[in-house]
Amino acid sequence: MLLNNFKKYIEVTSQTFFPLRERNFIWISYIKLLFFKKVFGDTKIYSFLGWEIYTDSFENLRTILHEVFLSMDYYVSLNTDKPNIIDCGANVGITTLFFKYLYPKSKILAIEPSPSTFKFLEKNIRYNNISNVSLLNYAVSNSEGEVSFFNSSYKPGGSTMVEDVYRDKKSSGNVYFEEIKVKSIKLSDYIKEKVHLLKMDIEGAEGLVFADLDDNKIFDYIENIVFEYHYNKKNKNNTLSDIIEILERNGYDIYIYSSGFSVNLDKCGHYHFMIRASKH
Repeated sequence: MLLNNFKKYIEVTSQTFFPLRERNFIWISYIKLLFFKKVFGDTKIYSFLGWEIYTDSFENLRTILHEVFLSMDYYVSLNTDKPNIIDCGANVGITTLFFKYLYPKSKILAIEPSPSTFKFLEKNIRYNNISNVSLLNYAVSNSEGEVSFFNSSYKPGGSTMVEDVYRDKKSSGNVYFEEIKVKSIKLSDYIKEKVHLLKMDIEGAEGLVFADLDDNKIFDYIENIVFEYHYNKKNKNNTLSDIIEILERNGYDIYIYSSGFSVNLDKCGHYHFMIRASKH
């Protein structure tokens, strides 16, 4: 498994500007993290690429590090070394750190709705002295107010904006969802200048946010978008065809790719994959 991951990592990074030395540095740091966990077991803080990263779940951290730094799901080549980036669904801050690794002079707005996860996001940005990053503890939606947010017992650090992920109940086997209310904001209210990259992993609220950005003509400010699309047949506000129509009408080229997960679509009522959108 580790060898296959390494082969995929080399293939992905070879298609970017990453020099061999940087690729090796990232991979070695990841191996050290796995070795540390094997030797010392669970802790609340792990070292990666010189950062000290706080988390309440090693598995959540390992998964995100793999997606972000090894698979490079959110890699976008930007035409400036001082980009303005918005990170929606920042989780514990791994994508924010990734963008800072790529673009140290970037300005980033990181938004995370879960109060418990937000505490780790704050620690990881402040403790590592990451400059020019603003943090907001909100959910992004198409209105201000409160929205329901469901934390999953199956995937620590995981969540959804839609309760009916598995069935019309709050549990499925050993999977439980804790419903909390979180404050929501309109992302359109926070975009008043050029955004070189908008990243979103917002657990099924993509359709609402894109509709709001479209209604307020905010796409004129946004050059690139990379987001995780969450399909759920119960979520009628997150139709892929509507999202693609909005993006194409606003002048984006669309690229759809896998986030590394494979599912049996005949048996699964929910799944997700990555979409990248760039202005013509």
